[in-house]
Amino acid sequence: MKLNKKQKKKIVTIFFMSILLGIGLTCILYSLKENINLYVTPSEAIKLNESKQLLIGGMVKNNSFHKKGDVVFFTITDEKTNIDVIYKGILPNLFKENTLVIVKGFFKNKQFIAQSVLAKHDERYMPEIKL
Repeated sequence: MKLNKKQKKKIVTIFFMSILLGIGLTCILYSLKENINLYVTPSEAIKLNESKQLLIGGMVKNNSFHKKGDVVFFTITDEKTNIDVIYKGILPNLFKENTLVIVKGFFKNKQFIAQSVLAKHDERYMPEIKL
């Protein structure tokens, strides 16, 4: 089967357009990869146990919170694995035991040194009204 000039031109155009589209999509996905922050569960974090910075999301374990001076100690869990967290700083107002938190930091001597703590709230959260 022979193709005429018009058909060849159409095929070449479609070929180059698909290559350009692929290059553009690759660039977009690569730039998004740099800016996406995904957190891991405590079970996944223990498997990684890397010295690089991690985001770990989990529940603050009951009766695990205590404070010594301006340093806070607590444990986060995913009901399978527990991670001891050390944090020096001001905790969010929504932070308490049995709530979801996301901690950002790194492992050192099997403890997680948090650089920041975010407390998650459920969809029914209502800010406290002060009169």
